[in-house]
Amino acid sequence: MRPIAILYILAFYVLFQFCWWAYLLTELNREIYSNKIELVTLKATSPAEAEAQMVVMNSRMQHRQYMIIGEGFVFLSLLLWGSLVTYRSFRREFELARLQKNFLLSVTHEFKSPLAAIKLYLETMQRHELDVSKQQIFIKNALYDTDRLNQLVENALMANLIDRQNNIFTFEDFDLSAKINDLAIKFSSVPGFPKIESTIAPGIIIYGDANAITILVTNLIEN
Repeated sequence: MRPIAILYILAFYVLFQFCWWAYLLTELNREIYSNKIELVTLKATSPAEAEAQMVVMNSRMQHRQYMIIGEGFVFLSLLLWGSLVTYRSFRREFELARLQKNFLLSVTHEFKSPLAAIKLYLETMQRHELDVSKQQIFIKNALYDTDRLNQLVENALMANLIDRQNNIFTFEDFDLSAKINDLAIKFSSVPGFPKIESTIAPGIIIYGDANAITILVTNLIEN
């Protein structure tokens, strides 16, 4: 929040300096006007001539005051607009940094789980003489966690592409029913994972991105 505080201090300083400049300019204008009135009074050959010149000077005085007010209004408007835009930019950057930090922490946590599981399976197989059936179970679990890790990488890459507003989707016709059934079979075969039954109607063909749909359904099942 320090940059925002500095922004406020600079904005108030500029505003104070502007008010002081406007005050000094107004006082200088009045002083010049008073001196001119005295000079006109001394040089005028008749009261009518002095009054006519004073009318001209009053008009010029008002014109200068209007110029000061107009320029001050434009300056204040630009100052407020620039401060508001800068403030919004700071807030947007802070919010983006917070989201990126939360995303990084979340992704780091998600990456640790499958990596720790894979390491545990491999260390167990290395340290102990396991029968073939247990080895196959451990290998299957390690492969499942490897797929999870790969899925996390795909999610992170897709999130980065979406954030950059790149065109990441490849649309085509594909069998949604077959995709859902394959995922249900895949997760049901993982030891310790609840059995999943697919009740989707067969032969549903949709037009979309098969990879994105796979990621979406996988996330739904895992969560």
